[in-house]
Amino acid sequence: MAYLQFSDWIVGGTLASYCDTPRVMRVVNRRHGDMLGVIYWYPAWRRHVMRSWSSVVWSAGCLGEVEAKLEQLDDQRRKGSHGWTRLKD
Repeated sequence: MAYLQFSDWIVGGTLASYCDTPRVMRVVNRRHGDMLGVIYWYPAWRRHVMRSWSSVVWSAGCLGEVEAKLEQLDDQRRKGSHGWTRLKD
């Protein structure tokens, strides 16, 4: 069962920016629609990371979904098929 939804974070009609990253993905609880955190490219580690809001409580199932999404995004970036703006590393 999928607990989370991942989508571009649109603010005021434009993609949100976070930590000098041109594109940010929202992590949302499917059941309640609450935004739980954001996923973005972290140049220092050369991979996507998730920043969770401090009051969020995570289950193993939800963490597994986040891990799978991060791996998918890193894979897409390595293959050059991510569709996200390429950043200088």
